[in-house]
Amino acid sequence: MPTLESGGRNLDVLSTHRAWIDKYTGPASYVTGGDAFVPGDLKLGTIDFIAFELAIDAAGVIYGLVYDTANEKVIWYVLSTGLEVANGTDLSGFSARFAAFGL
Repeated sequence: MPTLESGGRNLDVLSTHRAWIDKYTGPASYVTGGDAFVPGDLKLGTIDFIAFELAIDAAGVIYGLVYDTANEKVIWYVLSTGLEVANGTDLSGFSARFAAFGL
């Protein structure tokens, strides 16, 4: 389950979808295949689209976050290598703002 900054802002968008804007913080122990992130975490029935900012550590390592819709998980990648973050990595010190749209 994601750690969200403040519960986000749930906004009406085009009268057909809801938008949720917040800050997502990584898990204390990343599991290969992604961190569970279900629509209910955002008070949505579905997540149709989600975009994350990049997460950058003090050493300049840049992480890209991708949402796996089929498995409802956020997968973290090290952008310099293109590889998924290693199993068991502590990502709790990293966060990225996001915007999600769904029903």
